[in-house]
Amino acid sequence: MKKKHIWAVLFGISLIMVLALVLSGHRLLKERKRAAGLFSKEHSFFETIRICGQGTGGESLSGEKGDKDSSDDAALPDSCRQEVFLHSVNDGEGWKVYIPSDLADRSCLCFEHFKKLELKVLKADQEGQEDSRDEKDSGGKTSGETAGSAGEDDAPDPVVRSFMNGDWIRWSEFPDGALLHAAAIGWDDSTVEETEIELHYAREIPTLYLQTSSGSMDAINQDKTEEEEGRYVFYTETGSKDASGRCRIHGRGNSSWKADKKQYSLNLASPRSVLGIEESEKFALIANHSDSSYLKNRAVLDIAAACEMPATPQTVYVNVYFNGLYNGLYLLAQRPNAKGGSVKIGDLETDNYNAAVASGEIPREDTVPSSSSSEQAEDKNAGTSGQAGGGAAEAGELFDIIDLMDDAGLEIHASSQESVPDNISGGYLLEMDARYKEEKYWFSTDRHHFVVKYPESVPLREEEYIADYVRKAEKAFYQKDGINPDTGKSWQEYLDLDSWVRMYMLQDFTAQWDVESFSFFVFKNVDDPLLYCGPAWDFDLSMGATGLGSLPNVMRLSMWLRDHREGWLTQLESHAEFSKALDDFSFKVFYPAVERWLEESDSLISSLKSSAAMDCARWNEDNDFEESALKVRNWLDGRMAFLKDYRENPQDFCTVTLRYGFSDMDIYVRKGERMEFVPVREYGEHLYSSFRKKYGEIDGWIGEDGQIMTEDTIIDRDQVFTPFAD
Repeated sequence: MKKKHIWAVLFGISLIMVLALVLSGHRLLKERKRAAGLFSKEHSFFETIRICGQGTGGESLSGEKGDKDSSDDAALPDSCRQEVFLHSVNDGEGWKVYIPSDLADRSCLCFEHFKKLELKVLKADQEGQEDSRDEKDSGGKTSGETAGSAGEDDAPDPVVRSFMNGDWIRWSEFPDGALLHAAAIGWDDSTVEETEIELHYAREIPTLYLQTSSGSMDAINQDKTEEEEGRYVFYTETGSKDASGRCRIHGRGNSSWKADKKQYSLNLASPRSVLGIEESEKFALIANHSDSSYLKNRAVLDIAAACEMPATPQTVYVNVYFNGLYNGLYLLAQRPNAKGGSVKIGDLETDNYNAAVASGEIPREDTVPSSSSSEQAEDKNAGTSGQAGGGAAEAGELFDIIDLMDDAGLEIHASSQESVPDNISGGYLLEMDARYKEEKYWFSTDRHHFVVKYPESVPLREEEYIADYVRKAEKAFYQKDGINPDTGKSWQEYLDLDSWVRMYMLQDFTAQWDVESFSFFVFKNVDDPLLYCGPAWDFDLSMGATGLGSLPNVMRLSMWLRDHREGWLTQLESHAEFSKALDDFSFKVFYPAVERWLEESDSLISSLKSSAAMDCARWNEDNDFEESALKVRNWLDGRMAFLKDYRENPQDFCTVTLRYGFSDMDIYVRKGERMEFVPVREYGEHLYSSFRKKYGEIDGWIGEDGQIMTEDTIIDRDQVFTPFAD
């Protein structure tokens, strides 16, 4: 009886437990349905979908070695996550999802307020479908996948795939560019919401995830001087975690800032080696918004590095996600900065700071080191995080600005700081900048205005020193014999021949529109008597892109600097030593470097293909990446062929003068050969609408003899052509 009694008790307890579990399940289901109902009144269920990596468990980056805590550390996100959200289209009528390379083959699908997600391919982009088939992993299916992977037939995959919260998914087994039907299935197994999702995923390009303290980029995108702290993490294209830590981010650019796709300055809290780039703190996220090939800046910097141009920024492409939302394909580059960027020169800023503290110009109670607040300004150089350089950058705000003009009308705008170190020979970073009046510290020479980029706050004595040095150098090479009559020194005692030759070739070869106007840098190191030209930077307006419009063929056949950009570089070419060095460098170093880049560009273009498509979809641009990339390659190849031929045989060419309304443009065609193009839209040549409105439409060109130019026009003498409109 006792055994029977015990079994009865156990059975009763078990029955009660089962009933309790059933009732609990019913209550849980009821609560889930109630919560889902409340959520769906104001939100889409698809808002909750997250595509996550293995590192999305909330790993904290606050303890990264070398990062410094700040007083507002509590405002920072506790981690930067490897996660991606969907983008709403037309206020939730549809969605787009952009999957980075590190999540394309394996990621976790997370969501809230519904039971499961069902996906079915409605329409497969044919090109993306073929790419998916070629790249498909031979391994087994991940959790949540069913048989019949998309892309096995030309028709869309009819199979419905179901995923529970937390299931792993392999996006790369869907066709890239596919349109998916998505259904959120509720807790009662009914469909609670349906939509369409356009799928894009990247291959071969690393990823930057960045979480801002506000959780938004709105304030930054409205005002480029607005800066936010945040946390970042880089992942390689294969999914390995790279550098991570704290950072600050703000907008950058002038005319480029008007574009929808913004550019940014990324300032790491401490030096990091990022994706193979040497340890740096200061980076630029270059949008390439006006370059649908995404190649121009990368090509120039690759060639510059191959030619050993000093301080050339190192670069890598990254897909960027701000707070989980895809922002596009960017070129991550070291900035041309002397603190944490690509320019390695003496730390004069810290020496200035220490001199001011020692003399009492800066009260000791004001010398607590801090990070520079002036990084909000475009391309300014911040002090070393947490070191005296940070305090030095802020200390500059304690001094007034002195404006001086000499009898010759030459100006200096400098800090009133009086204390300087004993050695003020360097380092200095200068920029020829037509917008110099927008900057604090600058000086003029007879022919240019130079903004002092480093030191960030430059005392008068130092600016007088570097201004005088630059003026003496200029006076030397503008003499016919290249010798400054006041000092007896030749221009080669002031300028580093190799770096100026390299910059000449780079600017002339690419037909860089802004040469010696913007982003043209010069630096001088401590105890070094030479002024170096570099680093190369910002080649958006090059290779046929101009400030007037698109003129690829005209620029390809021009002697750009000699005929159209008179300045320091062309004056240097007038000296025999420079001209000879230029010819030697061109044929022995530069052209081989261009040829190697062209040979290696196939793999680079292939690696960018899926990310370029993703970027175009994100910003609603037509995807002409492959066509544009081919044009850049062909332009470089054609430019090289022309310059080689012309420099060796200038006597065999005729000058064709194109009499545009704004100025004449000279191009050179071999005597007796065809024009091969006409500078009109049909051949890719056109001016911006503002210039067409001012100077008139161009539908054709007529010679002085009344001959209408065609691509078959034979050029057998120097000729002048004038545009006409139909």
